Amino acid sequence: MSVATLKQRLSSAQLDKLYFLFGDEPVQLMKCLDVIRNKANEEGITERLVCHVSGPSDWESLGAEINSMSLFSEKRLIEVRMGSKKPDKLGVSVLDQITQNDNSDDRFVIVLENNEASIKKAKWFKSLQSGSIFFESKMLDSSALSHWIVATGRELGMEFSQMALQLFCERVEGNLLVASQELEKLALATSGHRIEEADIAGSMNDSGSFNIYDLTNTLLRGDLYRTLRVVRRLREIGIEPVLIIWAIVRELRALALIIAEAENGGSVAKFIDSARIWGPRKDAFKIFIQKATAAQVLTLLLHANYIDTVIKGARLGSVWDEIEILSLNICDMMSFSKLMVRD
Repeated sequence: MSVATLKQRLSSAQLDKLYFLFGDEPVQLMKCLDVIRNKANEEGITERLVCHVSGPSDWESLGAEINSMSLFSEKRLIEVRMGSKKPDKLGVSVLDQITQNDNSDDRFVIVLENNEASIKKAKWFKSLQSGSIFFESKMLDSSALSHWIVATGRELGMEFSQMALQLFCERVEGNLLVASQELEKLALATSGHRIEEADIAGSMNDSGSFNIYDLTNTLLRGDLYRTLRVVRRLREIGIEPVLIIWAIVRELRALALIIAEAENGGSVAKFIDSARIWGPRKDAFKIFIQKATAAQVLTLLLHANYIDTVIKGARLGSVWDEIEILSLNICDMMSFSKLMVRD
């Protein structure tokens, strides 16, 4: 099911009891959530409860909340945000309770930000999938990306020429976060006229503006000074730290899988192609793979996970300082000597 299909479905039907959103592509997840939330508002469901669950105490609290009556017995929209973690035994029990309870007037949205194929084989996953309206967010292929850009552009009042659309797709390289930012920027800059190739070139080559794609690109090149400049600029223009961490984690996960494949004697080139890594990003990946081990990348992922807990308020710390430190560690892994000779 696509976001557009979900939107069309809900335009002529009421909210279903349970939605299960799965995957690690945040733009589609957020758009699905927005569609469901808007429909809930239309149906008069004004009470929304967001539950972040990661351990037994969180699942226990959620179970108690499900069994409680909302204020004045009104319907509630309950969002269960699992992050990327699989549920423990208690979590599975609570998910079964949500799936099997037909007596509640509440509506549920389960969000699991994970794309591991092994999870889909779990009994709890299959049960949740079969008992819900299931949506999987994943990287779009080139054809689906083009359709997504055209549809999103129309929502913002823009139409693309064929050459402009092709250039835009090449520039964003499948990253919907970057695509969303650039579409919003284009809508402001062009005031709704037909988008031509020159508009794309002018907008996306603005050296004074940075996006998350610029950050991951400079990180993979080991360019610390430009990386810090991009991070600080993203902070200035109000980019949410959670989006930055998502983009970094996405690259690190892909690198960890490819490096592990290489260490086990597998075909790196084949794995890179299957992961849909294109253009300059592909070259940067090949260089990074030669310089880092899977264990080193795992350490970086653990640091990124720590930053995510700081963002969510589960731990104390300075989010932006930690992002800069993580960036330093990634660049340092590429080549320490390069850091010392730049102007």
